[in-house]
Amino acid sequence: NGGTYSGNGVTGNIFDPQVAGLGTHTITYSYTDGNGCSNQATFNVVVDLCAGINEMNPIRNIEVFPNPTKGMVTVNVPLGIKNLLAEVLDMQGRMILSKNVLVENNNQFTLSLQHLTEGLYHIQFSSGVYKHTVKVSLLK
Repeated sequence: NGGTYSGNGVTGNIFDPQVAGLGTHTITYSYTDGNGCSNQATFNVVVDLCAGINEMNPIRNIEVFPNPTKGMVTVNVPLGIKNLLAEVLDMQGRMILSKNVLVENNNQFTLSLQHLTEGLYHIQFSSGVYKHTVKVSLLK
């Protein structure tokens, strides 16, 4: 028949985001065929805060420029945001870089992507319960 899924939030081969909770969860799919050959695959599932229509997300107005970039980006943060977590993820959801930022008076900071290979990345910003993700294109 089929294989099995396992990981935080998986019950009876079904992933339940409410059981898993907010965050990144590693899910494993395991399969054994009729000959006894087995294999497994692992992937990440991100459970994010789902903002309601009337709910305000103060970090949704974060700006990242230039985009596309050759390696250095400036992040413009809305007024009132003082502490911010910036996580750079590749297109498979793997975290490449994590940086805690104390936003200063000019409401901007720079983030270096120069050590990364050319491609598309997500920068996920978090402040308290709020999250916002920006897609960035890195050209070398």
